[in-house]
Amino acid sequence: MKKISKTSLLFSFIVFTINAYCQHSSSLLVSLQTSIDKEAITNNVMMEMMDGLSINHNRSIPFTGIPVSIKEKVMMQVDFQPPQYYFEYYVAHPDYAVRDLMSQIGPWHADTTQLSRKPIKHVVYLVSGLDHLGNRVIIVDANNNHDFSDDKMMVYDSAFLRKGDKEIRALLPTNTVNFQYASHGQVYDMTCNLQVSPISPMRTSDSLFEKFKVQVITNEIRQGAFVMGTSNYSIDIFSRNKPGIIFDSVSTVVDIIEKNGSGRVIGKARHIIGDTVSLNKNKYVLSGVSVFGDTLKLSYVGSGPATYGIDTGTMAYNIEAVDFNGNEFNLQKLRGKFVLIDFWGSWCTPCIQSIPDLVDIAKKYKGEVQVVSIAVDVPGNMPTLKKIIAEQQMEWLHIFQSRTDLDKKAIVNKFQISAFPTQILVDPEGKIICREVGTGKGRYVNKVLAAAMAKRSKASN
Repeated sequence: MKKISKTSLLFSFIVFTINAYCQHSSSLLVSLQTSIDKEAITNNVMMEMMDGLSINHNRSIPFTGIPVSIKEKVMMQVDFQPPQYYFEYYVAHPDYAVRDLMSQIGPWHADTTQLSRKPIKHVVYLVSGLDHLGNRVIIVDANNNHDFSDDKMMVYDSAFLRKGDKEIRALLPTNTVNFQYASHGQVYDMTCNLQVSPISPMRTSDSLFEKFKVQVITNEIRQGAFVMGTSNYSIDIFSRNKPGIIFDSVSTVVDIIEKNGSGRVIGKARHIIGDTVSLNKNKYVLSGVSVFGDTLKLSYVGSGPATYGIDTGTMAYNIEAVDFNGNEFNLQKLRGKFVLIDFWGSWCTPCIQSIPDLVDIAKKYKGEVQVVSIAVDVPGNMPTLKKIIAEQQMEWLHIFQSRTDLDKKAIVNKFQISAFPTQILVDPEGKIICREVGTGKGRYVNKVLAAAMAKRSKASN
């Protein structure tokens, strides 16, 4: 087994100075380092029941050290590499069909050459329960030894649970957990920084999970920097993978921040792997990222401005889909109108709370703004979605996106939606002029929309 530490796994922070000749003759390889910042990560990865977090039903593991003060509890598991679980099951059960294995690991874009035939510690366990005073209690088996006596018990009383999401997030402790990850024939000893919150917006039909549900959030991003011409660029990348420390071409989000010589931010845009970006009047393709996020590759493809992206200031990718009524939808055909795209789900309480703001915008700007809600949900929740739409008078276009669709071309992945609700405002020319995450953002979206309309009206007079 190959052991690898976080320090050896991540290259040192390197600043590249690139002259005009290098820009036109070679690719740019940016080294990245790990950064932990609770406040900066507004789109962090949330592992939910379907995506890595579930109740542990394996009774063969002898867990010890659980305090007797925990009167009610459930054992949960965070799977850092779900395909490895299915592959281990396949190896141990000769009657398990290969086609069944491939259908299970397919959504993660994994193949058997990436996995280990021997069992590895790809799962981290945690206890979630109530103590004798009725406080919520969480213990994470951080060192992965199945003994909770050497791990810190986190206790949250009713006063803590009544705090706002942002305040709770700031107060949550960070857990550095140990696990193993298989990649291309090697097994790596890994660490990851997690926050485990007793508050989760996810709703399920499992009463036991609902009672003790938690939200597991990665705290890590990768950061790097380079200089090109007269501009300084810094790069932040994070992964929508489960967990958020494994990077690939589907799940990686890249923030590029441009600063002038005095350090003032003069531009910021969010991209995904495969995007073409404009750096110092030259075009580069974000052509690759290493599996652990220690390097990002940019390939020079010519001069001139880049266009498409997923954040404010870039042109919105086209969306082609079928709406709830069976009609074809094409975002580009709405040019000439403002379009407000809302990513939501029936399972997401903050999404439901944000609907009145959307209703207000749809009524106020009827005929000028087209609201499009994209429900990121499971097919079985379609009746619930339609009920909410009717009850909330969401009288606009609706599109369904399966939560289990991990294809790069899926709408939720194309726009790198990792938190809900997310609202994207597109102007009549197809440019993104606002991207907001969370509840209570309707007033700001309204303000941006009003300003853009006023500017457009002034320009036409």
